[in-house]
Amino acid sequence: GSPTEDVLVALSGDASNCLYVYKYFFSGNQKLLSSWSKFVFGNPADTPQDVEIIGCQFMNSVLYVFYRTYYGANDFLSIGKINFEPNPSDTELYLDFQQAGTTDSNGQLTVDTIFPTNINTHYTNTGARYSTNTYIGSGKLFNPSSSSVSPGAGVAFTAGCQYTMKYRFSDQLFKLPADKIRTPSSSVNAKLRNLNLFVDKTGFLKVKITQDDRAEQASSIGSDTTRNLVEDDHRFPIYSDPKTVNIDLENNSAYASNIQSVEFESFVHGRSKRV
Repeated sequence: GSPTEDVLVALSGDASNCLYVYKYFFSGNQKLLSSWSKFVFGNPADTPQDVEIIGCQFMNSVLYVFYRTYYGANDFLSIGKINFEPNPSDTELYLDFQQAGTTDSNGQLTVDTIFPTNINTHYTNTGARYSTNTYIGSGKLFNPSSSSVSPGAGVAFTAGCQYTMKYRFSDQLFKLPADKIRTPSSSVNAKLRNLNLFVDKTGFLKVKITQDDRAEQASSIGSDTTRNLVEDDHRFPIYSDPKTVNIDLENNSAYASNIQSVEFESFVHGRSKRV
């Protein structure tokens, strides 16, 4: 745990490639935030898993993770770190097992051979995405002897494994005043109309709305190929029953997504009135 960041991290013997994160926040004696999330490392479809977390420990705001990765017939022991202190940057890239370097005179980028999965996407330090075939056997990317295309010499790159950030909204309940609090009411029929997202310095974010009797609706903010940070509010239509709809926010790019606040608009019809 880290009291400076109000966070607790737990490991599970049943999922050795996962970190379970409990985030909380107190204002005085009142708990304003209590949430669970999960970090999954490697490819979840692989059996056995290609990443095994052995242990972790906080030092101030940084979580150091001792883990084993499997690549081919070899395995590697490594120490990684996750900084829980918010430090948003216009140039920061978000990749697992991130390594930075500059291509040499042959247009190659030397990296450690500890990646648990093939890298098929790289980013220049200007934020441009560079897709290519990958050659990892000799610890180099963009090997001219393979089918990859070299970006040339002296290009600053950040290489790593992309991951998907996913958040699903809880069921939205319409509440009516009852004494000094608000409680759900069965006498009110509410339908979700719109979702309003307020974002800041966001490079990419996808909104997915799914319901049993409809095709999935997907809309995006920004681009997953070029870093162009956007802000302001964005509206997405829902027009669904809050009990039967799933609303997900996803980001599988290396660009930041900073959500400031969320609003839901609803159609509300009351069949009766509380007295």
